[in-house]
Amino acid sequence: MLVENAGLLLSAAVPILLLPYLLGAVISTLRLRWYTSGFPVINKLKGEWSDTPAVKRIARDMKAWIQKGYYKYNGPFPIIGSFGTRIVLPPDMAEHVKSDPRFSADEVVKKSMASTLPGFEGLRATDALTTMIRTKLSTNLEWHEVELLASLRDIVTQVSTRIFLGPELYRDEEWLDNIQAYTNSVFHAVRVIRSWPEWSRPYMIEPIIAKRIETTERAKKGLADMPNDAMTWMHQIAMSRNEKYHGAHAQLSLSMASVHTTSDLTSNIVLQLCRHPEVIEPLLKEIREVRDQDGKMSKTSLYQMKLADSVMKETQRLKPLGVLLTHRYAHEDVTLPDGTLIPRGAQVGVNMSRMWDPKYYPNPEEWQPDRFPKLREEAGKEHSSQFVTTTMESLGFGIGTHACPGRFFAVNKVKILLAHILEHYEFERVDSGPDASPWYIEIVTNPKAKLRVRRKQRPSAI
Repeated sequence: MLVENAGLLLSAAVPILLLPYLLGAVISTLRLRWYTSGFPVINKLKGEWSDTPAVKRIARDMKAWIQKGYYKYNGPFPIIGSFGTRIVLPPDMAEHVKSDPRFSADEVVKKSMASTLPGFEGLRATDALTTMIRTKLSTNLEWHEVELLASLRDIVTQVSTRIFLGPELYRDEEWLDNIQAYTNSVFHAVRVIRSWPEWSRPYMIEPIIAKRIETTERAKKGLADMPNDAMTWMHQIAMSRNEKYHGAHAQLSLSMASVHTTSDLTSNIVLQLCRHPEVIEPLLKEIREVRDQDGKMSKTSLYQMKLADSVMKETQRLKPLGVLLTHRYAHEDVTLPDGTLIPRGAQVGVNMSRMWDPKYYPNPEEWQPDRFPKLREEAGKEHSSQFVTTTMESLGFGIGTHACPGRFFAVNKVKILLAHILEHYEFERVDSGPDASPWYIEIVTNPKAKLRVRRKQRPSAI
């Protein structure tokens, strides 16, 4: 009886205990609505009491709505979507919010890696690439069909694992399958990281971490060689900062980010080349020229691949991962230089529309593979026209403190992948579907895009 009464008392007390938190949430929401009521909500019509019509209105065409606000208001405006209310800032505002400590990127993107990753050097993984690409695209000299995005995800997962974790796991099918499952769960099944059972993570990677720590300790005593990969880098950084380091979580985040972004970009480059096959031969010519300088693909030769760099940057310009970037959460009321008040609790994102503005890019809807080599020839634009450089006109990697820290590594990795694919394979598009489709903030690459592929009889060696 005593236990039953205690249970009843506890069940009755729980709602009372939660009341202050619920009340606080309601007050915060009402306060945010009151502050943003002065802004024009671009996708909500007068007289609409519910947000549902506004959410549905932008589901498949958010880019057009973002561009409409960009030209119409020339300033901040809210937009309502499945993500709640987001205040869209003009590109000029990115300069003010990018590193302001009152704005938090981690609150918006819980798995941001900016605080854990070192600045990556361009790395080579050609020892693994031949096996991977032959396995995933096959050695078949006859035409056969493959799903582009799925095939490239397999390749990128294995390349990334080889670089991040060394030789132990990049041929481990269980680990590769788990990385794929985790990435798909995060990005394609409600974007919820916890969809992967928590208990399974330590069993997959922690034994490797323990072995690596032991090897590192032996290396300090001169009894072994110090491993040189991302696992060691992150462990060393964590130790130098006296921080706790969870190897499984770190590697999942690292692999997830690398696989999703790299496979997305590479897929879209290949799709553009299917539409513009005349660009393939100039790319091959550049690949051979830079390779012949050093006799191999080195960091220096990768830098000299300026047409490939432009093809990548132009592809990202037309199809970034989303139509809003540089997302931030305001920890306190912030007044921007133009007088705009961003209330505490509001989320903001920077408008990407300058990437499609004819003022900055002539014929902005046209894919021009040599757009950026031409810009490099203009005084003062040699650096800003490189793919890795972030500017107000090129926000694909973000900007400021939380700009993608792995972009240097990613750019070199995609160049190596592209070189191998072009040197060893012929391909053409077989379906007529779109390259990508908008879905609220995201621009989602068509996962069903199919290619006919065959291996070249006399490929050049890279």
